[in-house]
Amino acid sequence: MTVAVFETTHFESAYVPVKLFLKAGHRVTLICPPETRSQMNVLLGAMAGDIEWLPLTNIWSAAKVLALLSTQKYDIIYLNSAERNFSFYRAVMALQRQATCIVTVHDINFLFANEKSGVSITNKQWLLNRTDAFTILTSSLTAELRTKITAEKFVYVVPGGIFCRPEIVVRSPELPVQIVVPGTIDERRRDYTIVLNLLAKAKDRGIRIHVTLLGNSDKRYSANVLPQLEDWARREKNLTMFEEIVPQEQYDLTFRNAHFALVPAKNDVLLNGMQERYGITKSSGAIGDIIRYGKLFFAHSSFTVDEPLKAGWISFNKVSDMVDSISQLFHADAYFRRTELLLQSLEGFSETGIIEKNASLFLRNHSQNFTG
Repeated sequence: MTVAVFETTHFESAYVPVKLFLKAGHRVTLICPPETRSQMNVLLGAMAGDIEWLPLTNIWSAAKVLALLSTQKYDIIYLNSAERNFSFYRAVMALQRQATCIVTVHDINFLFANEKSGVSITNKQWLLNRTDAFTILTSSLTAELRTKITAEKFVYVVPGGIFCRPEIVVRSPELPVQIVVPGTIDERRRDYTIVLNLLAKAKDRGIRIHVTLLGNSDKRYSANVLPQLEDWARREKNLTMFEEIVPQEQYDLTFRNAHFALVPAKNDVLLNGMQERYGITKSSGAIGDIIRYGKLFFAHSSFTVDEPLKAGWISFNKVSDMVDSISQLFHADAYFRRTELLLQSLEGFSETGIIEKNASLFLRNHSQNFTG
């Protein structure tokens, strides 16, 4: 079976369907910008050589893609990033009438908003009507998505990360405590006062920690907190930040060598003019990282977490709770025991586990219909 995967903004999760389609023996074409391809090459490893790549950078490359699609027919068109450019995707599906259309939903309210009229909304609605099945990154989005789509549209849960036990690094509990905060520095999505307060309270308690903000800053949405973070990094030397996009190799190395991850996500966020709630209408890319790297993670008690992840979720109501948890967990027996519980719980996110749960997606042939 032939599959074309379109990706423009969520490369960190796109590697999952690409890898699983390849694993299932299908032929995959990846249509994405060059910078996405470089990240994907690392995420896919040796399998990167098994995919065909078409660059998608601007209107000229889009025209070339459409020209190719007029001659090459695919069984599945998998739109991993369909938040904009709806006229382009409509043109894609018009050329691929025989193909099954799969759309990944990252932000439910934004994707299904229809309060405005115009060409963009019309193209979006056409695409959503044309979609045969949707994928989401976490099962907690299922209920809300079901209120937006008709019953015959099937929903698959394809997580943002693949768990591979041999690749997991369980670091010995040694000081300083290494904590990573994944994601671009963006105050709309994350509360960085939590990071600053954690650093301050750990210092007051004499607990040596080192925090790495594993993403560059979006200066449009970090103006308030960025100077405070930079000031702390200069003064205390236990906060690492990046000015540019973190290369995938460095991202992998830093995450694997961490003891904990911190997900300081805000519950309710305003993005693209629409209100979204993490875990209900919006997925968090950090959860894919938790799965992939197998790390215990801190997140607020109000954060919505799928059941298998709860084994590694260290909830907090106030920042001092995190410091208490670090003190209690950070000795060999407790840390290793809790980590092992998480790793056992993540086994269902292995390549085989995800494929088996989504067999009618990854193991189907072109003549099959979607089934539950």
